[in-house]
Amino acid sequence: MRIILILFLSIFLNMGSNNFDFNKSSPLDLLDYLCKNPNENFFIINPDSIPINWIKIEHIPYLIERIESERISTPVFSINAGIDLKYKNRTTEGVEALFMIESYRKKEKYPSTLSSTNCGVLKNGIFYPNQALIIEVKSWYKKTKKNQFSE
Repeated sequence: MRIILILFLSIFLNMGSNNFDFNKSSPLDLLDYLCKNPNENFFIINPDSIPINWIKIEHIPYLIERIESERISTPVFSINAGIDLKYKNRTTEGVEALFMIESYRKKEKYPSTLSSTNCGVLKNGIFYPNQALIIEVKSWYKKTKKNQFSE
C-alpha cells in the first residue's frame, strides 16, 4: 500500500522524490537538489530505501559549513509522517544540513525524525536554522574533530 501511495504522490504531485538516486549520490548532492527545487511542496523519503551509513563522517565538515545557510529549500519528510498535501512552508539549506547531521549524531537512519522542520524555527512560511541546535552541533563537531585527530 505504501509503495502505491508514494508512486501516486510522486507522479501526481510532482514531488521529485523518485528523481533522486541515494545509491549514486551523497548528502551534499541531496542538499543541492533540494535547493535547486525549492518550489516542490515536500520531498518524501522512505528511510528503508537509504543505504546504511549514507551520511558518513567525511560529509560532516561540508554539512557543518552549510548549517547557517538561509538558502531556500524543499522540506524533507519521512514516509511515516502525516503530510498535508497543500503544505507550502519551506526550509533552508541550513535546516536540511542540520537534519542530516542529527541523523548521523544519533546513529540513526536518515531521516531520523518525521520532518526536517524539527531542526528549524518558522518565520513567515520558512523554517530557518534553530540557533540553539547550531550551537549544540558546532560543540559536538569540535569535540568529535578533536577526538578524531588525537587517536
